[in-house]
Amino acid sequence: MDIITRAEWGARPPKTPPVPIATPSPELWLHHTASASGYSSRVRAIQDFHMDVRGWSDIAYSFLVNH
Repeated sequence: MDIITRAEWGARPPKTPPVPIATPSPELWLHHTASASGYSSRVRAIQDFHMDVRGWSDIAYSFLVNH
């Protein structure tokens, strides 16, 4: 499994400072999207939607999984 950093997928900076996740976390929210290619562009599109359409500070997921 590869971990892709925000810098590697081209994340925009958040609008407000991030809030650290308390550990151990009692819950895990996972978003899965299947895509044959263009993983980075797909994640950027999700971030754009969350920030520009929803008005949120950043992408609403801590982790995304692709296979």
